[in-house]
Amino acid sequence: MSSTKHLVERFRRSSAPVAAGSVDAEEIKRRKSTVVLEQRRPSVVKQANSFQERLSAPFRSSRLKTESKGDNIAGSVVSSRVSLFDLFCALPNELIAQILCELPLADISAFRLTARSCHHLVSNSESAVVRYWERHKLSGSQKSLFPPPAPSQAKLHYLWGLQRRGIIADKLAVLLTDFVAHEILIIRGKRKRKQFQPMWERMHGKMIPLLLVLTQFLERYRASLLEKCLLDWPPNHGFEILPLGDSTLLPNEKTLMADYDPELLVQCHSMYTFMVQAFGRQLRPPTYASPVERALRGWSAQPPTRHEFATVLVLGGIPAIKDIMSNKTYSERRRAFGLFVSGISPRESTRWREHWEKLDTGMSLERVPALRVVLPPVHSFWIEVAKRVLLEKEIVKDVEEIKSIREFLSDLVEYDILNPMPAAARQAGATAAEAEDEEPEAGEEQDGDE
Repeated sequence: MSSTKHLVERFRRSSAPVAAGSVDAEEIKRRKSTVVLEQRRPSVVKQANSFQERLSAPFRSSRLKTESKGDNIAGSVVSSRVSLFDLFCALPNELIAQILCELPLADISAFRLTARSCHHLVSNSESAVVRYWERHKLSGSQKSLFPPPAPSQAKLHYLWGLQRRGIIADKLAVLLTDFVAHEILIIRGKRKRKQFQPMWERMHGKMIPLLLVLTQFLERYRASLLEKCLLDWPPNHGFEILPLGDSTLLPNEKTLMADYDPELLVQCHSMYTFMVQAFGRQLRPPTYASPVERALRGWSAQPPTRHEFATVLVLGGIPAIKDIMSNKTYSERRRAFGLFVSGISPRESTRWREHWEKLDTGMSLERVPALRVVLPPVHSFWIEVAKRVLLEKEIVKDVEEIKSIREFLSDLVEYDILNPMPAAARQAGATAAEAEDEEPEAGEEQDGDE
């Protein structure tokens, strides 16, 4: 009974009107808590849908504005699938060619491999791009060494070939300059290397154009040699590389050298002599190694024969020399040397096609298995003919006037390499080294202040 009276009293109080000032604080607090509990929580799904609608509303409005604007201007609805690439393809061919002319070759190559339509665009603009590079970006020495093709036959392969030769010459110049610094001048230690850095850069910069001339000469000599060998030998013979037997089969080196400037030929003669000696030195074990050390390190291979050396020099040229010298250890260089000699022979390697494609001789690979190549003697190749050309053109009056390797390297470094570094060069290198040393310290102080 008491519980029933309590419920009735509670119902009466809740339903009766509340007079002002008659409700205490506890009653107000109880009623607020009741209202909060009675409120229903919105579902998670509704909240997600509401958030998605608020997020996509600006995009829907901008799309509606674009479509309405297109309806007003063009009289048709602008498709949402029209991309920037479609607009680029719709440009006139002249504008597309002008845009491609301003791009680096690496970007043009990447764009060409993107899709068939991109390949078609680049193919239609090849001639214009080559002409633009010929007029504005190629140097006079590049155009004289590697003449550009006719406008009707201009292809991007010409520019890619020039770029590839430049990269190879640059890398080989780095290897030869490091050889001078480490093996001849014995520049050791971080401080000495920083002092020698200005001379290193000077020597490296002077070697690159000379190596490009040698690259062009070896390419022309190899092309002429292979052409003669294909014409003078019947096709039923197997592949063979022979030493010199008949000098009439060899190209006329004198005719190839006649196109070069005499002063340039003098420098190229010294450059070739130094390159061959440095390359041969890299293919021999260190002289300081004892027989026991050579046996322990596996340096038991015999030095390469003159016939093998001529194979790499004449058929491989500057790219093969760069690839072999790029290996850091003697064992790796000897292994790379042997792989090249055996890899170009169809009798010794099943992957000979890959090696000949890399040589880029322009000859059909189907004729390689029947090729018989006659190589010149390596000790007289270039050297003897260059001396005769210099004497006939009266560039030098005597063979003794031709610079030795020591004089040639001294001219590149601009001081006698057998004497101590002059004070001016040493001071310039020290100043550059101190400037490089101060830069990190300033950065560290700056970081500390921050």
